[in-house]
Amino acid sequence: ILIAIFILVTVLSTVYAAYRGTFRIINDSERDGEIYGMARNTMLRIIKDLSAVTKAGGTFKFISRASESAGANFREIAFTSRAHLSWAENESSGTLAEITYYVDQEGPEGGARLLRRDIPNAEAGNEGQDRKGFVICEGLYSVTYKFTDSSGQEHDSWDSTAGATNERNMIPTIASIELKIVNPQDKERPYRFATKVFLPAANAVAVQQ
Repeated sequence: ILIAIFILVTVLSTVYAAYRGTFRIINDSERDGEIYGMARNTMLRIIKDLSAVTKAGGTFKFISRASESAGANFREIAFTSRAHLSWAENESSGTLAEITYYVDQEGPEGGARLLRRDIPNAEAGNEGQDRKGFVICEGLYSVTYKFTDSSGQEHDSWDSTAGATNERNMIPTIASIELKIVNPQDKERPYRFATKVFLPAANAVAVQQ
C-alpha cells in the first residue's frame, strides 16, 4: 500500500507540475501577444500620421520635446497632418488636423500611457483645444523620438516654430521612434520596438528649394 501511495503521489506531482507549466506558458504567450499587438498598432498609427505631415497656413508645425509630466525617458510630439480620424458625424477623416502624442502618469497596470490627441481644422486656431486624447498604448517604460534633417544630422528634439535655424519652418526627413514596454517578468529588460518613418513632405520642400 505504501509503495502504491508513493507511486501515486509521484505521478500526481509530475502531472501537476506539467499542468502548471503548460498554463504558465499559455499565459506568457497571451501576454506577449497582447503587448506585441498593442505595439504594432501603435507604430502603424504613428507611421500613418507622420507620413501625412503637411503645412497649415503655409507653415509647418512640428514640435518634439521631453515630457514635462512624465520625465526624461518620455518625449512628446505635435504636428499638423492630413491623417485626422473622424469620430463625429459632421467631420470627415483625412482632413487637416493637429495631432499630438503625449504621455501621462502611470496607468492601472504600471508604466505610463501614450495618448493621441487629434484636433481637426488646425488652421482654425483654438477650436477644439479642449479635446482629450485617446489611449493607444499602456505600460510604457519609455517613448523617444530622433529626427534626421536634410543634411543627415540626427537630433533628439525638433521645433519648427522656435528651434535652430535649420529647423525653422522645416520638418525632418526621417523620424525614428522607439517604444519600450514594461516586462512584468523582468523590470530591467523591457520589450523594445523601433521603426523609422520617411516624411514625404520634407522631400517635397527640398525639391522646391
